[in-house]
Order: sequence, then structure tokens, then C-alpha cells
Amino acid sequence: MPLLVSLIGFALALQIHSFVLPSKESQSIYDPPPLVHLPREVVDVLFLGNHEIYQDFIHIWLLQALTEDPEDPDPKKMSFLIESVLRHLPKSQPLYMLSCFVMTKTYQSPKNCETIIQYGLTVFPESFRLLMTQGYISGFVLKDHLKASAYYYRAAQIPSAPAYVAGVAKKFAKKEPLDPSETQNAIQSILGPTESSQFIEFLKKAGMIKPHE
Repeated sequence: MPLLVSLIGFALALQIHSFVLPSKESQSIYDPPPLVHLPREVVDVLFLGNHEIYQDFIHIWLLQALTEDPEDPDPKKMSFLIESVLRHLPKSQPLYMLSCFVMTKTYQSPKNCETIIQYGLTVFPESFRLLMTQGYISGFVLKDHLKASAYYYRAAQIPSAPAYVAGVAKKFAKKEPLDPSETQNAIQSILGPTESSQFIEFLKKAGMIKPHE
């Protein structure tokens, strides 16, 4: 019964919000989901403690925006949308990683990645994949070897991380060049066993992993 009440309340909230949304012709991929401006605690009360329902909704909303191919990418608007959703801390590692790579490749704003990853680490503090994602962006994209070393070092401390990660951290610390194979290994380890086909397809299109992998 409480779950039914939550669903009814959410439906009413969406209906109310529809009156203030722009017309379909003027809608933008950057439009934030309804209720996203509210604090997490308030949303939790509205859903009678079933905050996961709202998380699933905004997860899908953001995923649709991330997989769009904008004619005129606006990094500020996309960054605002991403952060407005991620501050509700959805429980999906691929969503944080995809947001990071979309900002890096589609919107040419790799510096936004670190904020995204920090949101993810709040939910998944033991995720070596999130740490390696930021290590990859810092080292291979931004050429910030020191920061890359720090993130790879943190990832290496997690028992489930690949054994070679510690070596990558050392190379970045010494500002040594990495072999192409090591770059590929970094991407593969970031991906891991994920079911996010959208995330994998994006990396293929961006040329960050080979189509046959």
C-alpha cells in the first residue's frame, strides 16, 4: 500500500510539472527531470521512503540525454543536468562513468569528470572502476600525471583491482610514457562486467575501444 501511494504521488507530481514544462517542440535534452531541484530528504518523504523509485526515473531520464547526439553541444547545460541528477546519488556505476566520458568526448569538458566521479564514489566508495575512470581522464586526457597517479594508486588499494594498476600509478608518478597496450588495459578495466550496452557502444563510437571487443 505505501508503494502504491508513492506511485500515485509521483504521478500527480509529474502531472503538475507538465503544466510548466515547455511544449514538446521546444523541449531540450538539457531539461532536468521533475522534482530534481528538491533535496534528497524531501524527495524521500514524498515517496514515503521509496527513494529508489525516483532514482530509477531520473536514471533513465539522464541516460536518454547522454545518448543523444546534439547538433550544438552545450557543456554548461549538460553539466548542470548531470549534476542535478547525480546529487540524488543513483545506484548505477555505469551511469557515472558514462556521464564522465560523454562530458569528455561529446562536450569536450574532461575537467567536469572529477566532480561526477566524486558523486559516484559517495555511493560506491570501494569502486576501483570509478577511481580508474578518473585516473584515465587525468592521465591520458588532461595529462595531469600526478593526479592520475593518485587515482590509480587509490584504485590499486582495493583488493579486487587488477594487479597491474599499481604499476600504472608508479609510471604516472615518474612521468614515464605508457605503452598503447597499457592504455587499452585501462579502458578494459574501467568497463568491467557491466550490462550497460549504451556505455559500451558510446566508447566504441568514440574510438576508445575497438569494435570487436
